[in-house]
Amino acid sequence: MTSESRQPSARALSWWLALCFALYSAGIVIQLFPPQRGIDFYHFWGIAAAHTLAGDEDVGTPYVNGPRYAALLNVVADASQDRHFKQANGERRSIDPTGTPFFYMCFAGLPTDYSKAHSWFRAGQWLCLALGLFWFARRVGVDSGLAALFAAAIPAFFYPFHSDLLVGNVNAYQLLACVAIVALAGAANAARGLVSGSVLAAVLVAFVVFKPNLAPISLVFLLALWNSLGLGRAFVAGAIGLAFGAVLVGISSAYFGGLHAWSDWYAFLSGPTGSKVADYPVSDGNYAPSVVFVDRTTHPNYAALTYRVALGIGAVLALSWLAALAVGRAGRSWIDRLRDVAAKPELLMASALLFTLAASPLVWFHYCVLALLPIAWCLRPGAHAAFRQICGCVSLVAYGCLLAPFLKSAGCELAVYGPYVAALAWIPLWAAVLVDVAHPRPAA
Repeated sequence: MTSESRQPSARALSWWLALCFALYSAGIVIQLFPPQRGIDFYHFWGIAAAHTLAGDEDVGTPYVNGPRYAALLNVVADASQDRHFKQANGERRSIDPTGTPFFYMCFAGLPTDYSKAHSWFRAGQWLCLALGLFWFARRVGVDSGLAALFAAAIPAFFYPFHSDLLVGNVNAYQLLACVAIVALAGAANAARGLVSGSVLAAVLVAFVVFKPNLAPISLVFLLALWNSLGLGRAFVAGAIGLAFGAVLVGISSAYFGGLHAWSDWYAFLSGPTGSKVADYPVSDGNYAPSVVFVDRTTHPNYAALTYRVALGIGAVLALSWLAALAVGRAGRSWIDRLRDVAAKPELLMASALLFTLAASPLVWFHYCVLALLPIAWCLRPGAHAAFRQICGCVSLVAYGCLLAPFLKSAGCELAVYGPYVAALAWIPLWAAVLVDVAHPRPAA
């Protein structure tokens, strides 16, 4: 058989395997993770539902008047015949509203039937993950059959996605949004027009208004905006994006009764220690590298030390990225080198996501779903492909806990070693990023 005939056969086999894995993954979503869990989704849906249930009653914001929101949900759940709703409510009789006002407003369009809303949401999680992975893999040059196989197989075996399904969080939706940002940045780079740049800026701002945990992505993609438009027009596009963000803030403020909704959110998130974000220990499921490190100490000010370690990790990552940029200059100016990197939105996204996972003081296990984009980026062909693919494979095994069944049979429990593996799994991917930053193809 010639190489020409083998290639279509391999592609067809990839597509058939992708179909099998897609069916298996769908079975996992439908059967293995019934909707009585979803403790995060219960908050997302419940706050919007309670706001609707209040009718003409002025319930204020969930950040200040959380007990009233919880009471409205509890009364409805107690009288409901929806057993999934009753089970979710039984696990969370109170609420912990850490999301932004705009975030909760976005869930107001879901059905008031809890089981139906959660089923729709879970189906969206699976579809967003599969579509996002396939789209991103194709963007970095992966063959369509292999991209389909990757996108279909990952939902079946990747533990952080299983965690995302169990709690009902939005990481799969964020992953698809990240790929859309990459596509918009690529389009803006090709068009170099104010309209495409303004659309990118508006989406970046909306991304932060929705859920600020991925704010580093919006900051990093300012490089793409500058590369596409130049400094002057980038400022104009940025102003348009900020204006769009102000509209979103205004709409969500009106939904909750005034601009104080955002100050209430900030005050709630600050908490008694100055930051509620840094108050979650490893035992609660926070696998942030800074928290895993601080958790081994007896420092009296847990939150303050966590932030200092997180800032230190962020500084090391930023300096290593700049050092890689300097290594690859080869007599070219810093501006030209920055343009080379800024013209590669897939590399920018991999850099921003890894920075977030490594330097954030709050990384729930299901946040690691977002590591799949840097892993998919490692699949791309070209220079240093073997090194990248080894790094991607190591991180996939680590983040996905793919050795967990074998380790469990040897007496090693995931709850014991999982936090340390998740806290370090980004390192091989960061090494691959630094190699690409040091040796990028010149910008067109």
